[in-house]
Amino acid sequence: MERFDLVDKDGQLTGETVERGEVIPTNRYHHVVQIFTFNANKELLITKRHPDKPYGNLWEITAGSVIAGESVVDGAVRELAEETGIRVQADQLMPIIRTIHQEAIWFSFLVVLDAVDVPITYQDQETIDHRWISIQEFKRLFVDDAFPGPMKKRLLDQWPAFTAALQTHVQLVI
Repeated sequence: MERFDLVDKDGQLTGETVERGEVIPTNRYHHVVQIFTFNANKELLITKRHPDKPYGNLWEITAGSVIAGESVVDGAVRELAEETGIRVQADQLMPIIRTIHQEAIWFSFLVVLDAVDVPITYQDQETIDHRWISIQEFKRLFVDDAFPGPMKKRLLDQWPAFTAALQTHVQLVI
């Protein structure tokens, strides 16, 4: 079973851990990462959640919890590889957003790959499909509730920072 380090609101380790599914105490958080992955055509990778997961069959951006003893960046590298098969170096990840949502401190990253045709592999019980989509298609799917509600809320709360990062790092305007 996975264990997560607990941190305070500033992201500082408390020395405590919890097992996945355990209640996180008040004023404690765990780190979660989200990776917006673009190919050389400036298309965004989205994956479809396994039907047995919460929010099953909805599209998502690659994301997951950072495991105890792991850095936020190492967690992002691992999650991207586990859920999609895409392997990147830590220095390819561009941090764009840090936000607190419920009992988690979320760290969002951008990564822009050099290739267009990037092979994708699915993690068993996690992902079942993928698409590379334009940012306009992302906006349409976002509005059409094709993504889980909590993901939409987090992103809407940070929309100005997200769109600024896309303009700066991917040269995309939303």
